[in-house]
Amino acid sequence: GDVVGVLVEHLGQIRVESAADEVYRGIVVKAFAEVSRGDRLKPAKIIDTRIEPSIPDQALSGSVMYIRNDAREAGQNQVIGISLGIADGVKPGTALTLYKAGRLVKDKLTGQDVRLPQEEIGRLLVLVPQEKASIALITHSNQAINIGDAVLSH
Repeated sequence: GDVVGVLVEHLGQIRVESAADEVYRGIVVKAFAEVSRGDRLKPAKIIDTRIEPSIPDQALSGSVMYIRNDAREAGQNQVIGISLGIADGVKPGTALTLYKAGRLVKDKLTGQDVRLPQEEIGRLLVLVPQEKASIALITHSNQAINIGDAVLSH
């Protein structure tokens, strides 16, 4: 598929103690994951953590493309990446629904393959949208969520 962005993992925060010739010395003040030599630094960005849920004005259709920590499946209160972003009208607080594709079954009368309707498996709230993708929190799930599951605005 198309590249929609680069995932940057927020490992923690440091306080710069000194700097000389583009070499910095700092102290880790918060760590959310292991911080190692060679990890990249960027200036901290203040993010408004007050998120007000909203329903999108238009129909949106995307998919789950990332599960935090490279897990095979996700559930309620886990963070995922979705293929919808600011360009699609997504903003912090956009509420979306997760769907599992309908299974393919054989019709006993005709012998034809028939796809069952897709099944609602959860809901999410967008936390941090980027231009073509977003990070979202699963607020409800009734079964495992996998990469490729549909994300829709109904």
